[in-house]
Amino acid sequence: MGNEGSALPGLELDSSALENTDEWTLHSATSSSNASPNLSVFCGRQAHDHLNNNSLEHAVKNLRVYRHPNILKYISSWTHQGQLCMATESVSPLTRVLGNQTVLEICLGLHDILKALIFLHEKAQCSHNNICCAAIYVTNDGSWKLGGLEFLSRFSDVTLSFLQKARARRYEKGVPPEEDSSKTVDPKAIDAFAFGVLVEEVFHKIPDDVQIPGFKEFREISKKHLQNSEPSLRPKLSQLLDQPIFNHRFVIIHDFLSELPLKSDEEKTSFFRGLVDQLREFPQILLASQLSVLLLSRLVLLDKTAQEHVLPVVLQPHNECRPLSNPPLFCMDTFKQYIVPRLMHMFSVRDAQIRLLLLDHFEQYCIAFSKEQLRTKILPELLVGIKDTNDTVVASTLRALAFLVPILGAATVIGGKRARLFTDGRPKQDGTQVKESQSAQIDQGRRPSKEHAKPIIAQETASPILIAELPERPSPDGGEDLSLPTQLDEETDNWSDWDLNESQASNGHENLVDTIEQIPISSIGTPLVPVSDTISSVHSLATVAASRVRLPDITSLDIKNSIAPSKKHSTPDEIDFFQDMEPVISKPKLLHFDDLQGFPEPESTTSKPTTSCFDVDLSANGMEGGEGWGDNEDWGDISDTDLSNS
Repeated sequence: MGNEGSALPGLELDSSALENTDEWTLHSATSSSNASPNLSVFCGRQAHDHLNNNSLEHAVKNLRVYRHPNILKYISSWTHQGQLCMATESVSPLTRVLGNQTVLEICLGLHDILKALIFLHEKAQCSHNNICCAAIYVTNDGSWKLGGLEFLSRFSDVTLSFLQKARARRYEKGVPPEEDSSKTVDPKAIDAFAFGVLVEEVFHKIPDDVQIPGFKEFREISKKHLQNSEPSLRPKLSQLLDQPIFNHRFVIIHDFLSELPLKSDEEKTSFFRGLVDQLREFPQILLASQLSVLLLSRLVLLDKTAQEHVLPVVLQPHNECRPLSNPPLFCMDTFKQYIVPRLMHMFSVRDAQIRLLLLDHFEQYCIAFSKEQLRTKILPELLVGIKDTNDTVVASTLRALAFLVPILGAATVIGGKRARLFTDGRPKQDGTQVKESQSAQIDQGRRPSKEHAKPIIAQETASPILIAELPERPSPDGGEDLSLPTQLDEETDNWSDWDLNESQASNGHENLVDTIEQIPISSIGTPLVPVSDTISSVHSLATVAASRVRLPDITSLDIKNSIAPSKKHSTPDEIDFFQDMEPVISKPKLLHFDDLQGFPEPESTTSKPTTSCFDVDLSANGMEGGEGWGDNEDWGDISDTDLSNS
């Protein structure tokens, strides 16, 4: 069905009806409104006497006026093609779900209906006048809601003529016997009689020996006292609250959570401290279906005592792999069915305190979401928290995003292009490093194929070796040379490099940087390259990084760099990392000539000059005026005879 004439945006009705009556049909519906995405729509039937529309009009009017937590919640109404339509909270008729309800759920539902009737009698001074199963609806969380207010009327307006006029459309079994007489009627007694009939019908298939305190006694009260033919002998509905069946521990817990705004701080503190032990006595399906919405309500979430004692066991599914001293209340299947939908709704609430509380427990329950739910619902809401001005919200959001990386992958969480910028520097022992690296990739869902396996292993094994080959400190010329290791060894003895001035060294460094900058960074993490190319490219980039960025190498974390070894206690097995840097300074070799024959030994060094083959005659015959040796003189013409004559 379409949404023509609807007061709600984007309303879509299900074509199949959940309930068909003479007055209306009930349909499930969805709306684009964030406040009410799931709805129920009552569509009036077309009739010539307009009685059908009048009944629905009375129901719309009364639901808009009388508001109570246990009365069906009115949302909107409109007219479509001459038919009156009314939208309410999403509900189902009791007759459709009664067979699937447990005894405790039925008792809890009767308790809710009883409180709604007491509100109408004592606060609104009205009577319902048509209590029956058809007037009760059940919400998605299992709560019973009182509906069918088309016959509701104030006490002063309830007369025999009014009742007789509407009797044809009322539930016949719920009509008290006094309406057949000419006596006056008591509006409260009419509802009490109909409530007794309701109790008898919902308990029809339940045996008397059920483990509910006061169950058998309450059944007898509803039959003998509430359905008494004498109206004055029927008890008031408010007196039924004292019955043991409505003082069951589960009913008390539900009632306390429903009326939490009315409780004092002392009462809430005492209640939440002992709540977990009481909840463990009931089936988890019952807890999840009846109490999940109440336990995750705003008042419970913001209560400090509840945050300490209750929420840690509610916001965490049971995991057999992680036994805890205080185990959670719900197993994984129950958590996914009842708690996860509630959490998804809570993430759309833009309240800082609620969001911080959800983020604090995110690690425990994030595994309960499906990948599709995390990717389409939770992740977009988390990314909103990063842009908030509250630093606490941003910090908690970043921690929560870290838990999504193993589930969704880093590419989904952070997006953008990534490259491998870190190497694995663990010591290799019989290939264990390569196996562990492959197992880590398999755990992340990136199993390497056969054709890609070999290059990945080569890259894993080559990177640590290259890091080990890098020098412990830059060489004397600055470490800018990219030549092979053999060439570096030959240049170590060439001490002329030490004479380079600072301008030449800086120019060479800049030229080297300009050349290396043309190498793309993405080539570091490319797995499908030959081993030799990988070694050369990684070695070059690592050398440039050491010279430009001055990043510390992994070997700087080794023990050898932390404590300088002492030469006195050194052993032959220790490695001297500075032995190549020690200059070798040798004494010049001197040529010694024996005394030549024919030369007399000098008697005194002071009185007579020393005669030697290297003596030079500075006299006039030799080199007067300090002229020295001429450039045109042929050294080869000098003979031994000339030396002796000189």
